[in-house]
Amino acid sequence: MSAHQLFIVDTAISLDNAPNQARKMYAHLRAHNIIDAGLHPAGALANCFEPSFKLSNAYMVLNEPAGAAKDRVIEGISINVFGHYWAEQNGEMTLQEFGQTNPPIAMQQRFDGFFSNDDGGFSASCPHCKTQVHISDEESDDFAEAITEFVCSPNVPSLNCHSCHRTSPLNQYHSKDFAVGYLGVTLNGIGRLKISPEQRVKLLKDLGFAQFGASVVFAANHVN
Repeated sequence: MSAHQLFIVDTAISLDNAPNQARKMYAHLRAHNIIDAGLHPAGALANCFEPSFKLSNAYMVLNEPAGAAKDRVIEGISINVFGHYWAEQNGEMTLQEFGQTNPPIAMQQRFDGFFSNDDGGFSASCPHCKTQVHISDEESDDFAEAITEFVCSPNVPSLNCHSCHRTSPLNQYHSKDFAVGYLGVTLNGIGRLKISPEQRVKLLKDLGFAQFGASVVFAANHVN
């Protein structure tokens, strides 16, 4: 069965605030017995393609009853912060900045703030006129260059819409399969992780997004 990822991205948080917010989120998930303490390397958990925290046996995401359809199961959660990684310290995980410390080889995956669909490309909408630009369109060069600039530096570049000619920061461009931000959570699972509006509210509360007031975007990725 194909694997899927659901991204929950805070598109408005600043780079300065993202690490502390992630630490609060980790503490929230541990305090509510949602995740185990250890972080598993990419590939160690089924269908998890990046370092992920394993859901504790006591918690089923979305409160699915016992025997729920297997394609609704979320197998791992990644808390991603631009330019940072998680490392174990005294039995718990701490957030470290790349360049200041040397991560273990298994965890050497630098998060670049870029969430997108790997299967068939992705698009994003102008926040003003809602015109979509697809990464493979002839007019998408500016879009691709803005993404490259964002992932290679801590700056949020601006993008000029070819339709309405208004300029907006790249993090205001998003869609059901694309978002950028300094803080995001990836839910790794199998099958399509379809979540109703009611379940989204609960999921945001469970993950700690709701209490921290995030400007949240949901996006998805299909992995063959």
